[in-house]
Amino acid sequence: MPSNIGLMTMTKQRRLALTFAVIATILLLSLIPINVKPVFSSWVGGDIDLFTQKEPFSGKGPNMPSDAFGPGEVVILYALVKYNEYPQQNLVVTFYIRGPDNSSFSRTATTNASGIASINFTIPHKCPPHENETFGEWFSMASVLIGDNIFQDMLIFKVDWIVKLISVRTIDNNFTYRNNFGKTGDVGLEIALQNVAMTYKNVTLGIVVQDELNVPVGSLEIKDFEMPPNEKTILLYCKLNIPKWAHVGKAKIFISAFTAPSSQNGVPYCPEISSEFLITIFEPLKLEFQDAAIVKVVPSTNLVNVGELVHIDVKVRNEGTEFESFNVSLQINSQIIDTLCVSNLAPYSSKILAFTFNTSLVGPGKYTVTTVVPRLNNEADVSDNIFIDGIIEVKRPIRQFLLTFDSVGLHTDVYGTILVVNGSSKTLANMPCVLWVDEGSVVVYSYETIVPSTVSGKRFKLERITGPSSPLIVTSNITIIGMYKTQYFLTVISAYGSPTPTSGWFDAGTSITASVTSPWQGTIGLRYICIGWVGSGSVPTSGIGSTVTFIIDQPSTITWNWKTQYYLSVRTSPAGIAVVPGEGWYDAGVNVSLSAPPVRGYDFNYWDVDGVSKPAGVYQIVVYMDGPHTATAHYNMRGVEWLYIVLLAILILLIILLCVLAYRRIRRRRKTGEEAFYRGWTAWYYGYNLRQKGRKF
Repeated sequence: MPSNIGLMTMTKQRRLALTFAVIATILLLSLIPINVKPVFSSWVGGDIDLFTQKEPFSGKGPNMPSDAFGPGEVVILYALVKYNEYPQQNLVVTFYIRGPDNSSFSRTATTNASGIASINFTIPHKCPPHENETFGEWFSMASVLIGDNIFQDMLIFKVDWIVKLISVRTIDNNFTYRNNFGKTGDVGLEIALQNVAMTYKNVTLGIVVQDELNVPVGSLEIKDFEMPPNEKTILLYCKLNIPKWAHVGKAKIFISAFTAPSSQNGVPYCPEISSEFLITIFEPLKLEFQDAAIVKVVPSTNLVNVGELVHIDVKVRNEGTEFESFNVSLQINSQIIDTLCVSNLAPYSSKILAFTFNTSLVGPGKYTVTTVVPRLNNEADVSDNIFIDGIIEVKRPIRQFLLTFDSVGLHTDVYGTILVVNGSSKTLANMPCVLWVDEGSVVVYSYETIVPSTVSGKRFKLERITGPSSPLIVTSNITIIGMYKTQYFLTVISAYGSPTPTSGWFDAGTSITASVTSPWQGTIGLRYICIGWVGSGSVPTSGIGSTVTFIIDQPSTITWNWKTQYYLSVRTSPAGIAVVPGEGWYDAGVNVSLSAPPVRGYDFNYWDVDGVSKPAGVYQIVVYMDGPHTATAHYNMRGVEWLYIVLLAILILLIILLCVLAYRRIRRRRKTGEEAFYRGWTAWYYGYNLRQKGRKF
């Protein structure tokens, strides 16, 4: 690319603006909470890049400038936020913008799924005398908080008329300023203009001469005049004939710059400029201006191997008033390698010359490309006769090998990135991806583990990779294939039962046995019974039971259906005197009839349900199952039987008492008899010692 294409030169004004920007940044950072760590652009895996819509010089990259904007033009600021190279969504980005007059404003925007937040605003058109306050360098900064770190990027851009008319002066054949020009002669013009953008711009110039009575006496339109970038001043030489019928006196020249011819809806780049001169009746001049210029030089590449051809296009232009023929030479390191001739090039027209640089004639190295047009006779401007384009590097040939990436198992409904090779994303449309790679090059690649599908509930999962793993060093032809399998999402909907499996992704063709635990116990007296399912996709449309088996071959849904049951407890009071039928589980909302059975020795009294008594003497009740319930049948023991029991108890007590009394009487008689035996004649007769109660002999 031409050496004058690149970043704008840092002028004193820019350095001053950048100083103010740094000061403003420091002031902003002083307001940050002490536990938040500020950084610039990228740090610890985080990254923010601020840029505009002005491709190719949009300002992408850390603290890079953007191409220029004109008054009334819309500025779109983008901020790409990433962490560890992955876009971050739903983060709030602060945009700070300051104009050349130190007026500023701030806005916020949230990053989208691609990690980009954006705002836009329009460069103002201010009224006199403030119309130039927007001209100059604008400063902008984007900030985002990730974790406890602030990431920032700065960007400057210039606001000015994109193509500016600098001046116009009336001249003679010697390019000397002249104020008076005679009728029937020519008036010479030297027009200075600039392009403040970083890219080439086409301009159409409209030139009009009006005499003292404002009668247009001459005009000229120069179409598609290509302007080089970066504020390079171009001098253009013109002449207009002053007709005999023009009025003598003060005349005025008006110069306008348009984006296209007015007949093709061209609009002004900038305000017109003008200059005055005198139309006289004497000294008419016949003027001729010669000026050849090299507009741009475009090589096909700046890096080649020895023996390869480099095609270099050179655009030349006649910026004078006469048809011109001239030679154009291409030099490599000051050595002329070719010269081409331009013949009869019309005023303000251009021609592209095709040169070829055969690198087999040189060895490896770096070569400077220079294009030269010899000076013409009485040439007006020789500053654009030499154009130094830059450096072409010639290298020794490097062996290359074929590196092929492919995929198996993906369908046409896949979308998004499948493969990333050395930072370059590849989609299904790029597969197979075939690359020629220099021998010894290190290639880093990764297949996406999960690739989405345009079909909802479908995706593709990486199963394995055939070929060498990443990173790899290329020493031969290599084929690498990512093997994918299709997966479908099964949605399992169930309020109870701990379903197996739960919702998730399953390989296509997998046999799935889905089941739930039924009955499913809730709180005490509450349970749920599975009554079947409703399915879609691979699942049968409907069925009963708590188990279903199917093969998944599409996105599917299974909904387990349940009914609620409550437990009815049936008891008696006194407890255990009878078994009352009806206890058990019942569906919610049903009515259960209970009947109190006859119980021997008891009389039925009443029912109660959950402690709430029912009318006395009503043997049969209905319980509505809207929850767990306890029904109790109350009985009273009959009165006659109680009398019999009491009398029996009294009789038993009397018998026991009589037995005790008889026993005591018998013992008393036995004791009295023993005492009589051991005293009196009986004792003497038997020889008992009454005191010792033993025999004497």
